[in-house]
Amino acid sequence: MRHICHISTTFNQRSGSARRTSAILAACVRRGFRVSLIVGEDHDSSHGDPPGVAFESVPSLAKTIRPWRDAAALTAITRLLRELRPDLVHTHLAKAGIVGRWAARRAGVPKIVHTVHGPTFPGHLSAPARWLFRALERVAAGHSHALVFVGEDLRRRYLDADIGSATDTRVIRTGRPAHQLDFEPTDARDPDLRLELCDGERCELLLVQIGRLVPSKRPAHGIAALDDLRRRGVDARLALVGEALVDSEKGYGSRLRRRFESHGFVHFTGFRDDVLEIMSCADVVLLTSTHEGLPNVAVEAALACTPVAGYDVLGLGEVVEHGRTGWIVHTEEPPALADAVLELRQEMDAVRARLRARRLAVASAHDQRRMTSETLALYDELLS
Repeated sequence: MRHICHISTTFNQRSGSARRTSAILAACVRRGFRVSLIVGEDHDSSHGDPPGVAFESVPSLAKTIRPWRDAAALTAITRLLRELRPDLVHTHLAKAGIVGRWAARRAGVPKIVHTVHGPTFPGHLSAPARWLFRALERVAAGHSHALVFVGEDLRRRYLDADIGSATDTRVIRTGRPAHQLDFEPTDARDPDLRLELCDGERCELLLVQIGRLVPSKRPAHGIAALDDLRRRGVDARLALVGEALVDSEKGYGSRLRRRFESHGFVHFTGFRDDVLEIMSCADVVLLTSTHEGLPNVAVEAALACTPVAGYDVLGLGEVVEHGRTGWIVHTEEPPALADAVLELRQEMDAVRARLRARRLAVASAHDQRRMTSETLALYDELLS
């Protein structure tokens, strides 16, 4: 029986990367593989782990860079892999991608795959940090038999940085589960849900921003864009949907709530499972991240047929057709984001009609069954 071992820095089913990995783990179990997952200190199983997967914990594997802990994680993962003796290791996220691939090579694992969920050297980092992370990725790519990217823009960014080659890289888009693909958006919005998202008040324009409450998602930019709209006389409200998942990041969300819960026009919902229903009730979905690989929020908004106004992050142009199905904002400032919302508002009926016409194509490209099938085909190719 072939043994596939995944390694991930964190694993929480509320995050997009963990949901992607979980679907692949489940597909491996159905195929009949022996399946293991080595995960770091942030593993939340409260929302269910895929059955049939053997979990191994390495507490020293964490998101933050701490050289002594990272060295301990490398030693621990190497030891585990020598005990497990997998046929293929598949790593996820930045820290596990670097440490896990190095450990797999030291342990003599025959095949090594890494999925790049987002850029490890985004433009907002300092030049020395970008140089360091590019160098680490080049070394780790040398340990890899295949690099998987969630989007084409992200793949091109790595190839331009001399990480990987055209022959050992491929794009496998993050798939959405069947219930999201089958979701049927309608023009008749749920009035009770919209009222809830507006914090019990009615409004002309409802904006939603969905994602973890962490600095890299910049929810404060969405609040500032809301304030700009209201100063222009627009009766707008904002629903912030999500929460921080990692303990080290939860302080930011708490501070944000304390600062803005009394704002009067901002509603914090916490984590929600009904994101497509929420998007369908909204007028515009905001995207203000510092960086993305390919934003899951944009895919979900397309499935809900609600336009996105978002900063020009990697992958957004693969989902949003600027000026037709959404608005890509090249100036990362809240007033520019507010301008984009007003542009979309003027052509809302036409924009939604174009989104409905493209929905099936988006669903096909981001089908979870397609994602798992392409991943298993990669494993077969490497293990044959």
